[in-house]
Amino acid sequence: MNADLQKGRNFYQLTFEMIEVNFGAAVYRQMSRWLIEEIKFKIGEVACQTVGDTTYYYTHQTREQINRFLSKLSGIEVFELHIVLQEFSSFKSCLSEEDQASLPVSYCHQWFEDYITEWFTIAKTKIRGRIHFAMEFDKELNTQPQGVVIDVQDEGPKPQPALTVPLKVKYSSSSVEAVQAFSQLREFWHQLLWPDKYTAYPFILLIVEATTTAAVLYSNLLWKRLRDDSNCFGEKGYFLVNKKVILYMNNLENVHYDLNQLEEAIGLDDVLQAVINKEQQIAAEMLCAKVTNPIEKAQTHVRTMIDCFVRSVAYHVS
Repeated sequence: MNADLQKGRNFYQLTFEMIEVNFGAAVYRQMSRWLIEEIKFKIGEVACQTVGDTTYYYTHQTREQINRFLSKLSGIEVFELHIVLQEFSSFKSCLSEEDQASLPVSYCHQWFEDYITEWFTIAKTKIRGRIHFAMEFDKELNTQPQGVVIDVQDEGPKPQPALTVPLKVKYSSSSVEAVQAFSQLREFWHQLLWPDKYTAYPFILLIVEATTTAAVLYSNLLWKRLRDDSNCFGEKGYFLVNKKVILYMNNLENVHYDLNQLEEAIGLDDVLQAVINKEQQIAAEMLCAKVTNPIEKAQTHVRTMIDCFVRSVAYHVS
């Protein structure tokens, strides 16, 4: 159906415009009616509830009926159905805003709210599992230190040129895996094509919670591994500046950088602006703080670990 609509736009729209006929709008209205009739046939008439002259497409009653229908499908099928409906809905731009608002397909995304919430809740647990697994099998962190070694607790003369020797370091596999997990979660959100900024708030909150708690978990596991790694400390317990220690810090910096990009990556400003426009001031401020505070706390948590190392090294080599 979506492919047919696109072909119609590509090959017939300009032709019909010559006789002042909006081909896309006419076809879309007809196909939209067919689609809703098919949905009613599959789910039942309760998929749409009419009260007086108003038809509601998402109420407590329709929610239960739709969830029962979706429960018969696999997770992949539910996801594909959501995407197909969202792609079909995107073609409604050929209609006026008033006509768009009256179309049932404009509200189909709401039918999947419970399932999307469940997906993100599961994702939060799976990301934490991925981080534990990645830390356990991080080959780079399990190797002996390489590169320049400077014992910062050594009170003897310190070779200044050694401090400027470039250390060719990169992120270890656990850091790459953690950041990749965060990125995949955001990519999944973008693929859902959620059309409404205001109702996107609960999902954005779940993404933030999953990302920030996992980032804090990873930084804690990494810091503990660093503190337990005898290859990273001199005889008096001070940090050695070697490739492995720098690798630990780069891993933390990699996660910290990803946290700094989180708000922009999920379009947080637009979502919060929609919340401010819809809610009373006090409620809006509370909702905004609920989603921004975890990001700030996670950023500070990781940054504190990095600063601790930097200050320690700076003090003992000065």
